[in-house]
Amino acid sequence: MPLPIAVKSMSFAHSEPEDRLVLLVEGEAGARLALMFTRRLTERLMNGLAGIIERSSVAANHAPADMRGDVVLLEHQGAVLATSEPSGAGVLPGTQQSQAEAITGEVPARLVTSVSVTVHPETFDVVMHDAETILARFQANRTELHRILDVFGRQAKAAEWNLRTEASWLEPGQTRVVLN
Repeated sequence: MPLPIAVKSMSFAHSEPEDRLVLLVEGEAGARLALMFTRRLTERLMNGLAGIIERSSVAANHAPADMRGDVVLLEHQGAVLATSEPSGAGVLPGTQQSQAEAITGEVPARLVTSVSVTVHPETFDVVMHDAETILARFQANRTELHRILDVFGRQAKAAEWNLRTEASWLEPGQTRVVLN
């Protein structure tokens, strides 16, 4: 299979035997790859994405410093609850069959060792690497990046990983927003 895969759709699962989050990506002509994420990389990725979302938010940057987290939380909640289809890579969880295939080894699997994100005015380029090569890449808008972050967080919680989050707006149960 030629790498990197230009991601057209993705689904998430947790592999209990491997204790890894699995991101099943599908590209052109049905090329599929199971990308395995360790607990440590998932924690770094979630905190990194949260930081990128915060720093690139025009609304948060215009808000008073003590309200920036609230602004990003509102943006995050709106993105997660958005019902529109993503314009780029699909970030909704896939079918149980595709998740099971990724976990049982019917799809080639690779361990992701790093993720790089390039910020553009309207989009984010996400590239996933292993130790040797680029495995997959996709472009996401703000809503999609929020949704990807949310799915990683929900999968990590379901795996009972208890990851440390640096962004207060990502804390579980964070629903209180200060409005003046």
